[in-house]
Amino acid sequence: MKQFITHMHFKIDMLLLAVCLCVTTVSAQAQNDHAAFATSIFYSICVSNRGNPDRVSGYAEFNLVPLIPAARHHFLEGKSGKAWSAKVTSGQFVLTISDEGKCSVHVRRISTKEILAKFALLIKHIEKKGNVAELPKEEKTFSFGTVSTRYFMSYPNSKEAIFLLDIATSDALEAPSQAVMSIEAKPWSF
Repeated sequence: MKQFITHMHFKIDMLLLAVCLCVTTVSAQAQNDHAAFATSIFYSICVSNRGNPDRVSGYAEFNLVPLIPAARHHFLEGKSGKAWSAKVTSGQFVLTISDEGKCSVHVRRISTKEILAKFALLIKHIEKKGNVAELPKEEKTFSFGTVSTRYFMSYPNSKEAIFLLDIATSDALEAPSQAVMSIEAKPWSF
C-alpha cells in the first residue's frame, strides 16, 4: 500500500509539474507576443512613417481607437496631439503623436526583459539604415518604483535630421506604464 501511495504522489507531482510548465510556457509566449505587438506598432507607425498621424488609419490590424480628450491629455502630458488605444488579445497599448512630432507607444503590463530584447532588435534593424549611437542611461525613482530610460541617437546617411529614440521601463506594477518607446526627429542644428 505504501508503494502505491508513493507511486500516486509521484504521478500527482509530475502532473503538477507539467501543468506549471504549460502555464509558464503560455505566460512566456503571451509576454513575447505582447512585446512583439508593441514593437510592431512602434516600428510601423512611429519609425517607418515618422509618426505621421494621417497614416494611422491605414493600420486597421492594430485596432486603434481614438482616446477621449481627458485620456489623450494625460498620455500626451498636456501637449497637443493625437492618441489612440489598442486593445488586442496580447494586451493594452496607447499610441501618441504630439503636434511636435514625438511618437510614442505606451504599454501598461509587460515583461521589461521581453520589451528590451525586442527594442534591441529594432535598434539593430535601424543601424542597417544609418548610424546609431547609444547615449547615457538614466534612472529616476518615483513613489511607485524606479524608471530606467535608455537613449539612442540615429543619424541616417542623409543630413536632413537626427532621430532621438528612447525606451523607459519599470518593473513596478503600480507604474503608469511599464514601458514607453518614443522617437522624435530633431534638425541637425539642435
